[in-house]
Amino acid sequence: SSFISMSSAQRIAEAQNEDTLSGNSREQENILLAMNYEATVERMVNLGLLIKAENNEDHLFALNVINEDKNESSVKNAEKILDQAKDMAAAAEVELQKLVRYDNDVISGINNVVKEQKITDLVIGLQEGKGFSSSFVYNLYNGYLQNQYINLLIYHAAQPIATLKKYAVLIPANAEKEPGFFHALLWIWNIGRNSGALMSFYANETTVEVLKRIVQKATIEAEFNVLENWEDAKASALDISEDEGLIVLMAKRGMTSYLPQMRDIPDFLNQNLNDSNYLLIYPFSEKETDTMEKRSVSNHRDFAEIGKVISKIFK
Repeated sequence: SSFISMSSAQRIAEAQNEDTLSGNSREQENILLAMNYEATVERMVNLGLLIKAENNEDHLFALNVINEDKNESSVKNAEKILDQAKDMAAAAEVELQKLVRYDNDVISGINNVVKEQKITDLVIGLQEGKGFSSSFVYNLYNGYLQNQYINLLIYHAAQPIATLKKYAVLIPANAEKEPGFFHALLWIWNIGRNSGALMSFYANETTVEVLKRIVQKATIEAEFNVLENWEDAKASALDISEDEGLIVLMAKRGMTSYLPQMRDIPDFLNQNLNDSNYLLIYPFSEKETDTMEKRSVSNHRDFAEIGKVISKIFK
């Protein structure tokens, strides 16, 4: 009896997560591109266009935070950056919404916009060649990652995203148990689908089986590599070539898939991949009940119909 109960509970949990992948469990996708450097505008907008849902035509936001005390931006600079971003999105028939905030703290300015606009996904761009500075790492752990309800993506672009033919995708053990796992996968799937790049997944056997099941129903170019530990995954990252990118699914401290070694990833990237494109994805770790729809899982046959659920992303 207890075995049956556990099996049913697992089916219900996975059905809920698979519904997240379908896009049905979020009322609205709101993607925020935080922009403070003109050099990162084009590549950040291109990433936003690549990861967004197909039906998201007007919920892409670009934000510039003006901190006059530190001269980090000015009104003129903000207008220039945001106008460029809007024009680029318009060329792809997407309406990008420009946002300017005055705040003596960039993190505070971004967090306020996240609340005001009900942002679901925050994209932060690193300056090319600079990678993770000590101040950015501090802001990452003491600012950006403090919000449990949004997905965070850290993007480093050393070359145009359209030039990449393949991605190495590193996924830690137990990632499939996280609340935001399937939504993070949606970003990865959209990159693969919209760019045509080969997604080469590195994960343990359990996670690989989940990924194989999904790719049968939502097709992308994919290959799968079974790894037993995180160090092997990092070694795989060192093998990427010039026309390849790296995607790492991360976790915040306290999450099921968190590994202490994840704290070393910024230094690892600085030392080894400063000339490569990479994305770090931190899935949300909590669901806000007032902005998340409740899906009925009373009918366990839903779990058996994974194909129908997943295929909804691509309609």
